[in-house]
Amino acid sequence: MNKVHLINQIADTGDAGWSRRSCGICVLKMLIVFRRPELKDIPIMTLINQALEKGGYIENVGWKHQVLVDLAAQYGVPMDFQKEFFNTPEKKKVGIKVVNEKIRSGLPVAVSVLREFKMPDSAHLVVVEGLVKLGPFIRGYKIADPYPGKRGNRYTVSKKEFLAGWRGGMIWIK
Repeated sequence: MNKVHLINQIADTGDAGWSRRSCGICVLKMLIVFRRPELKDIPIMTLINQALEKGGYIENVGWKHQVLVDLAAQYGVPMDFQKEFFNTPEKKKVGIKVVNEKIRSGLPVAVSVLREFKMPDSAHLVVVEGLVKLGPFIRGYKIADPYPGKRGNRYTVSKKEFLAGWRGGMIWIK
């Protein structure tokens, strides 16, 4: 699988007020540019303003996935999202199969996680851009994170860490 074009939400947003809250828009741009590389120069603030015009941000919650999908469609990139989060251990067993299927098909998937995969009461979007396998077994996930945290923007999480930190939401390219 090709890696996504990494967007750093702190360095690339261009607005100090929005840089810490722009993960959803940065992830959206990563997915758009994956499908349409010629759109790599769209400013993050243009996408933020377009999403805000649609009522796409909820303070202290984050970006509405429907608005992100609608905005992607405006740029010719059809996407869909999980309407009901896989938010229990039982539901995550079903949801992880969907994530794995999308990645195996060669497409990255945006997922809603706890920041750093462990900070309680936080919401953050990252891109799963690959699988870490040992033979036929999936051992972990390759992550492209718009937030340059302790691990940087690209890192790997184990399957156990992924499932613990995944809030159950996802957005994918159709």
